[in-house]
Amino acid sequence: MFYQLLLVALVFLMAISTLNNVNDAEGETARTARRVLSVIAVAVLVAFLVFHRLALREGMIGTTVVGFVALAAIGAYHLRAQGRRTVHTVGVYLGSNAVEGRSAKDSAGRELPLYEPVFEYEYRGEMYCTPARDLYFSRTLYRLFHRGRRYHLWLDASNPWDYQCGPRSRYAWECFVLAAVFLAIVAMMFASVPTQPAMAPDSLQTASAVAALLG
Repeated sequence: MFYQLLLVALVFLMAISTLNNVNDAEGETARTARRVLSVIAVAVLVAFLVFHRLALREGMIGTTVVGFVALAAIGAYHLRAQGRRTVHTVGVYLGSNAVEGRSAKDSAGRELPLYEPVFEYEYRGEMYCTPARDLYFSRTLYRLFHRGRRYHLWLDASNPWDYQCGPRSRYAWECFVLAAVFLAIVAMMFASVPTQPAMAPDSLQTASAVAALLG
């Protein structure tokens, strides 16, 4: 039971950790989502422990639904942000441009300007050089990208100028796989829950005596 709960906790932590890798324009939303999902994760784990002790399958079904929906929601969030940008290519980082009128709050609550990274890449024999869809703080760009190096990009096949430099596709499917793993762990927990509580020795003796009298 302890190891099953530990596996459930790890599944949630892995899914929630994917929200650490969004661009800075979405940072505030991602931080709020991480806090909410962390509370849900703790509540689900506590509920599992309580319901397993009480052998209440109906309660476990409820917590299973909540956990599965939470994991699937993270995957859907990444898919929605990714849109049609699903084609993988590799581009060279050239630098960044300041985005006029765009800013966001960092983890300390400070309002900072946003920048768009610029990559040069090839798709179907043609070269493109345009800013990415993702927006970052200058310090984040300095940490993530280095001028002249190659990085993974995901672009829209119908509009190759539209691309992202964050691994949305991998994170989305990662979350859906984690949701399936979560259900598998819950299935094992269900298997370990007895269908009915075992009778105590005194109850067995009483039942035997009653059966003898009736016989």
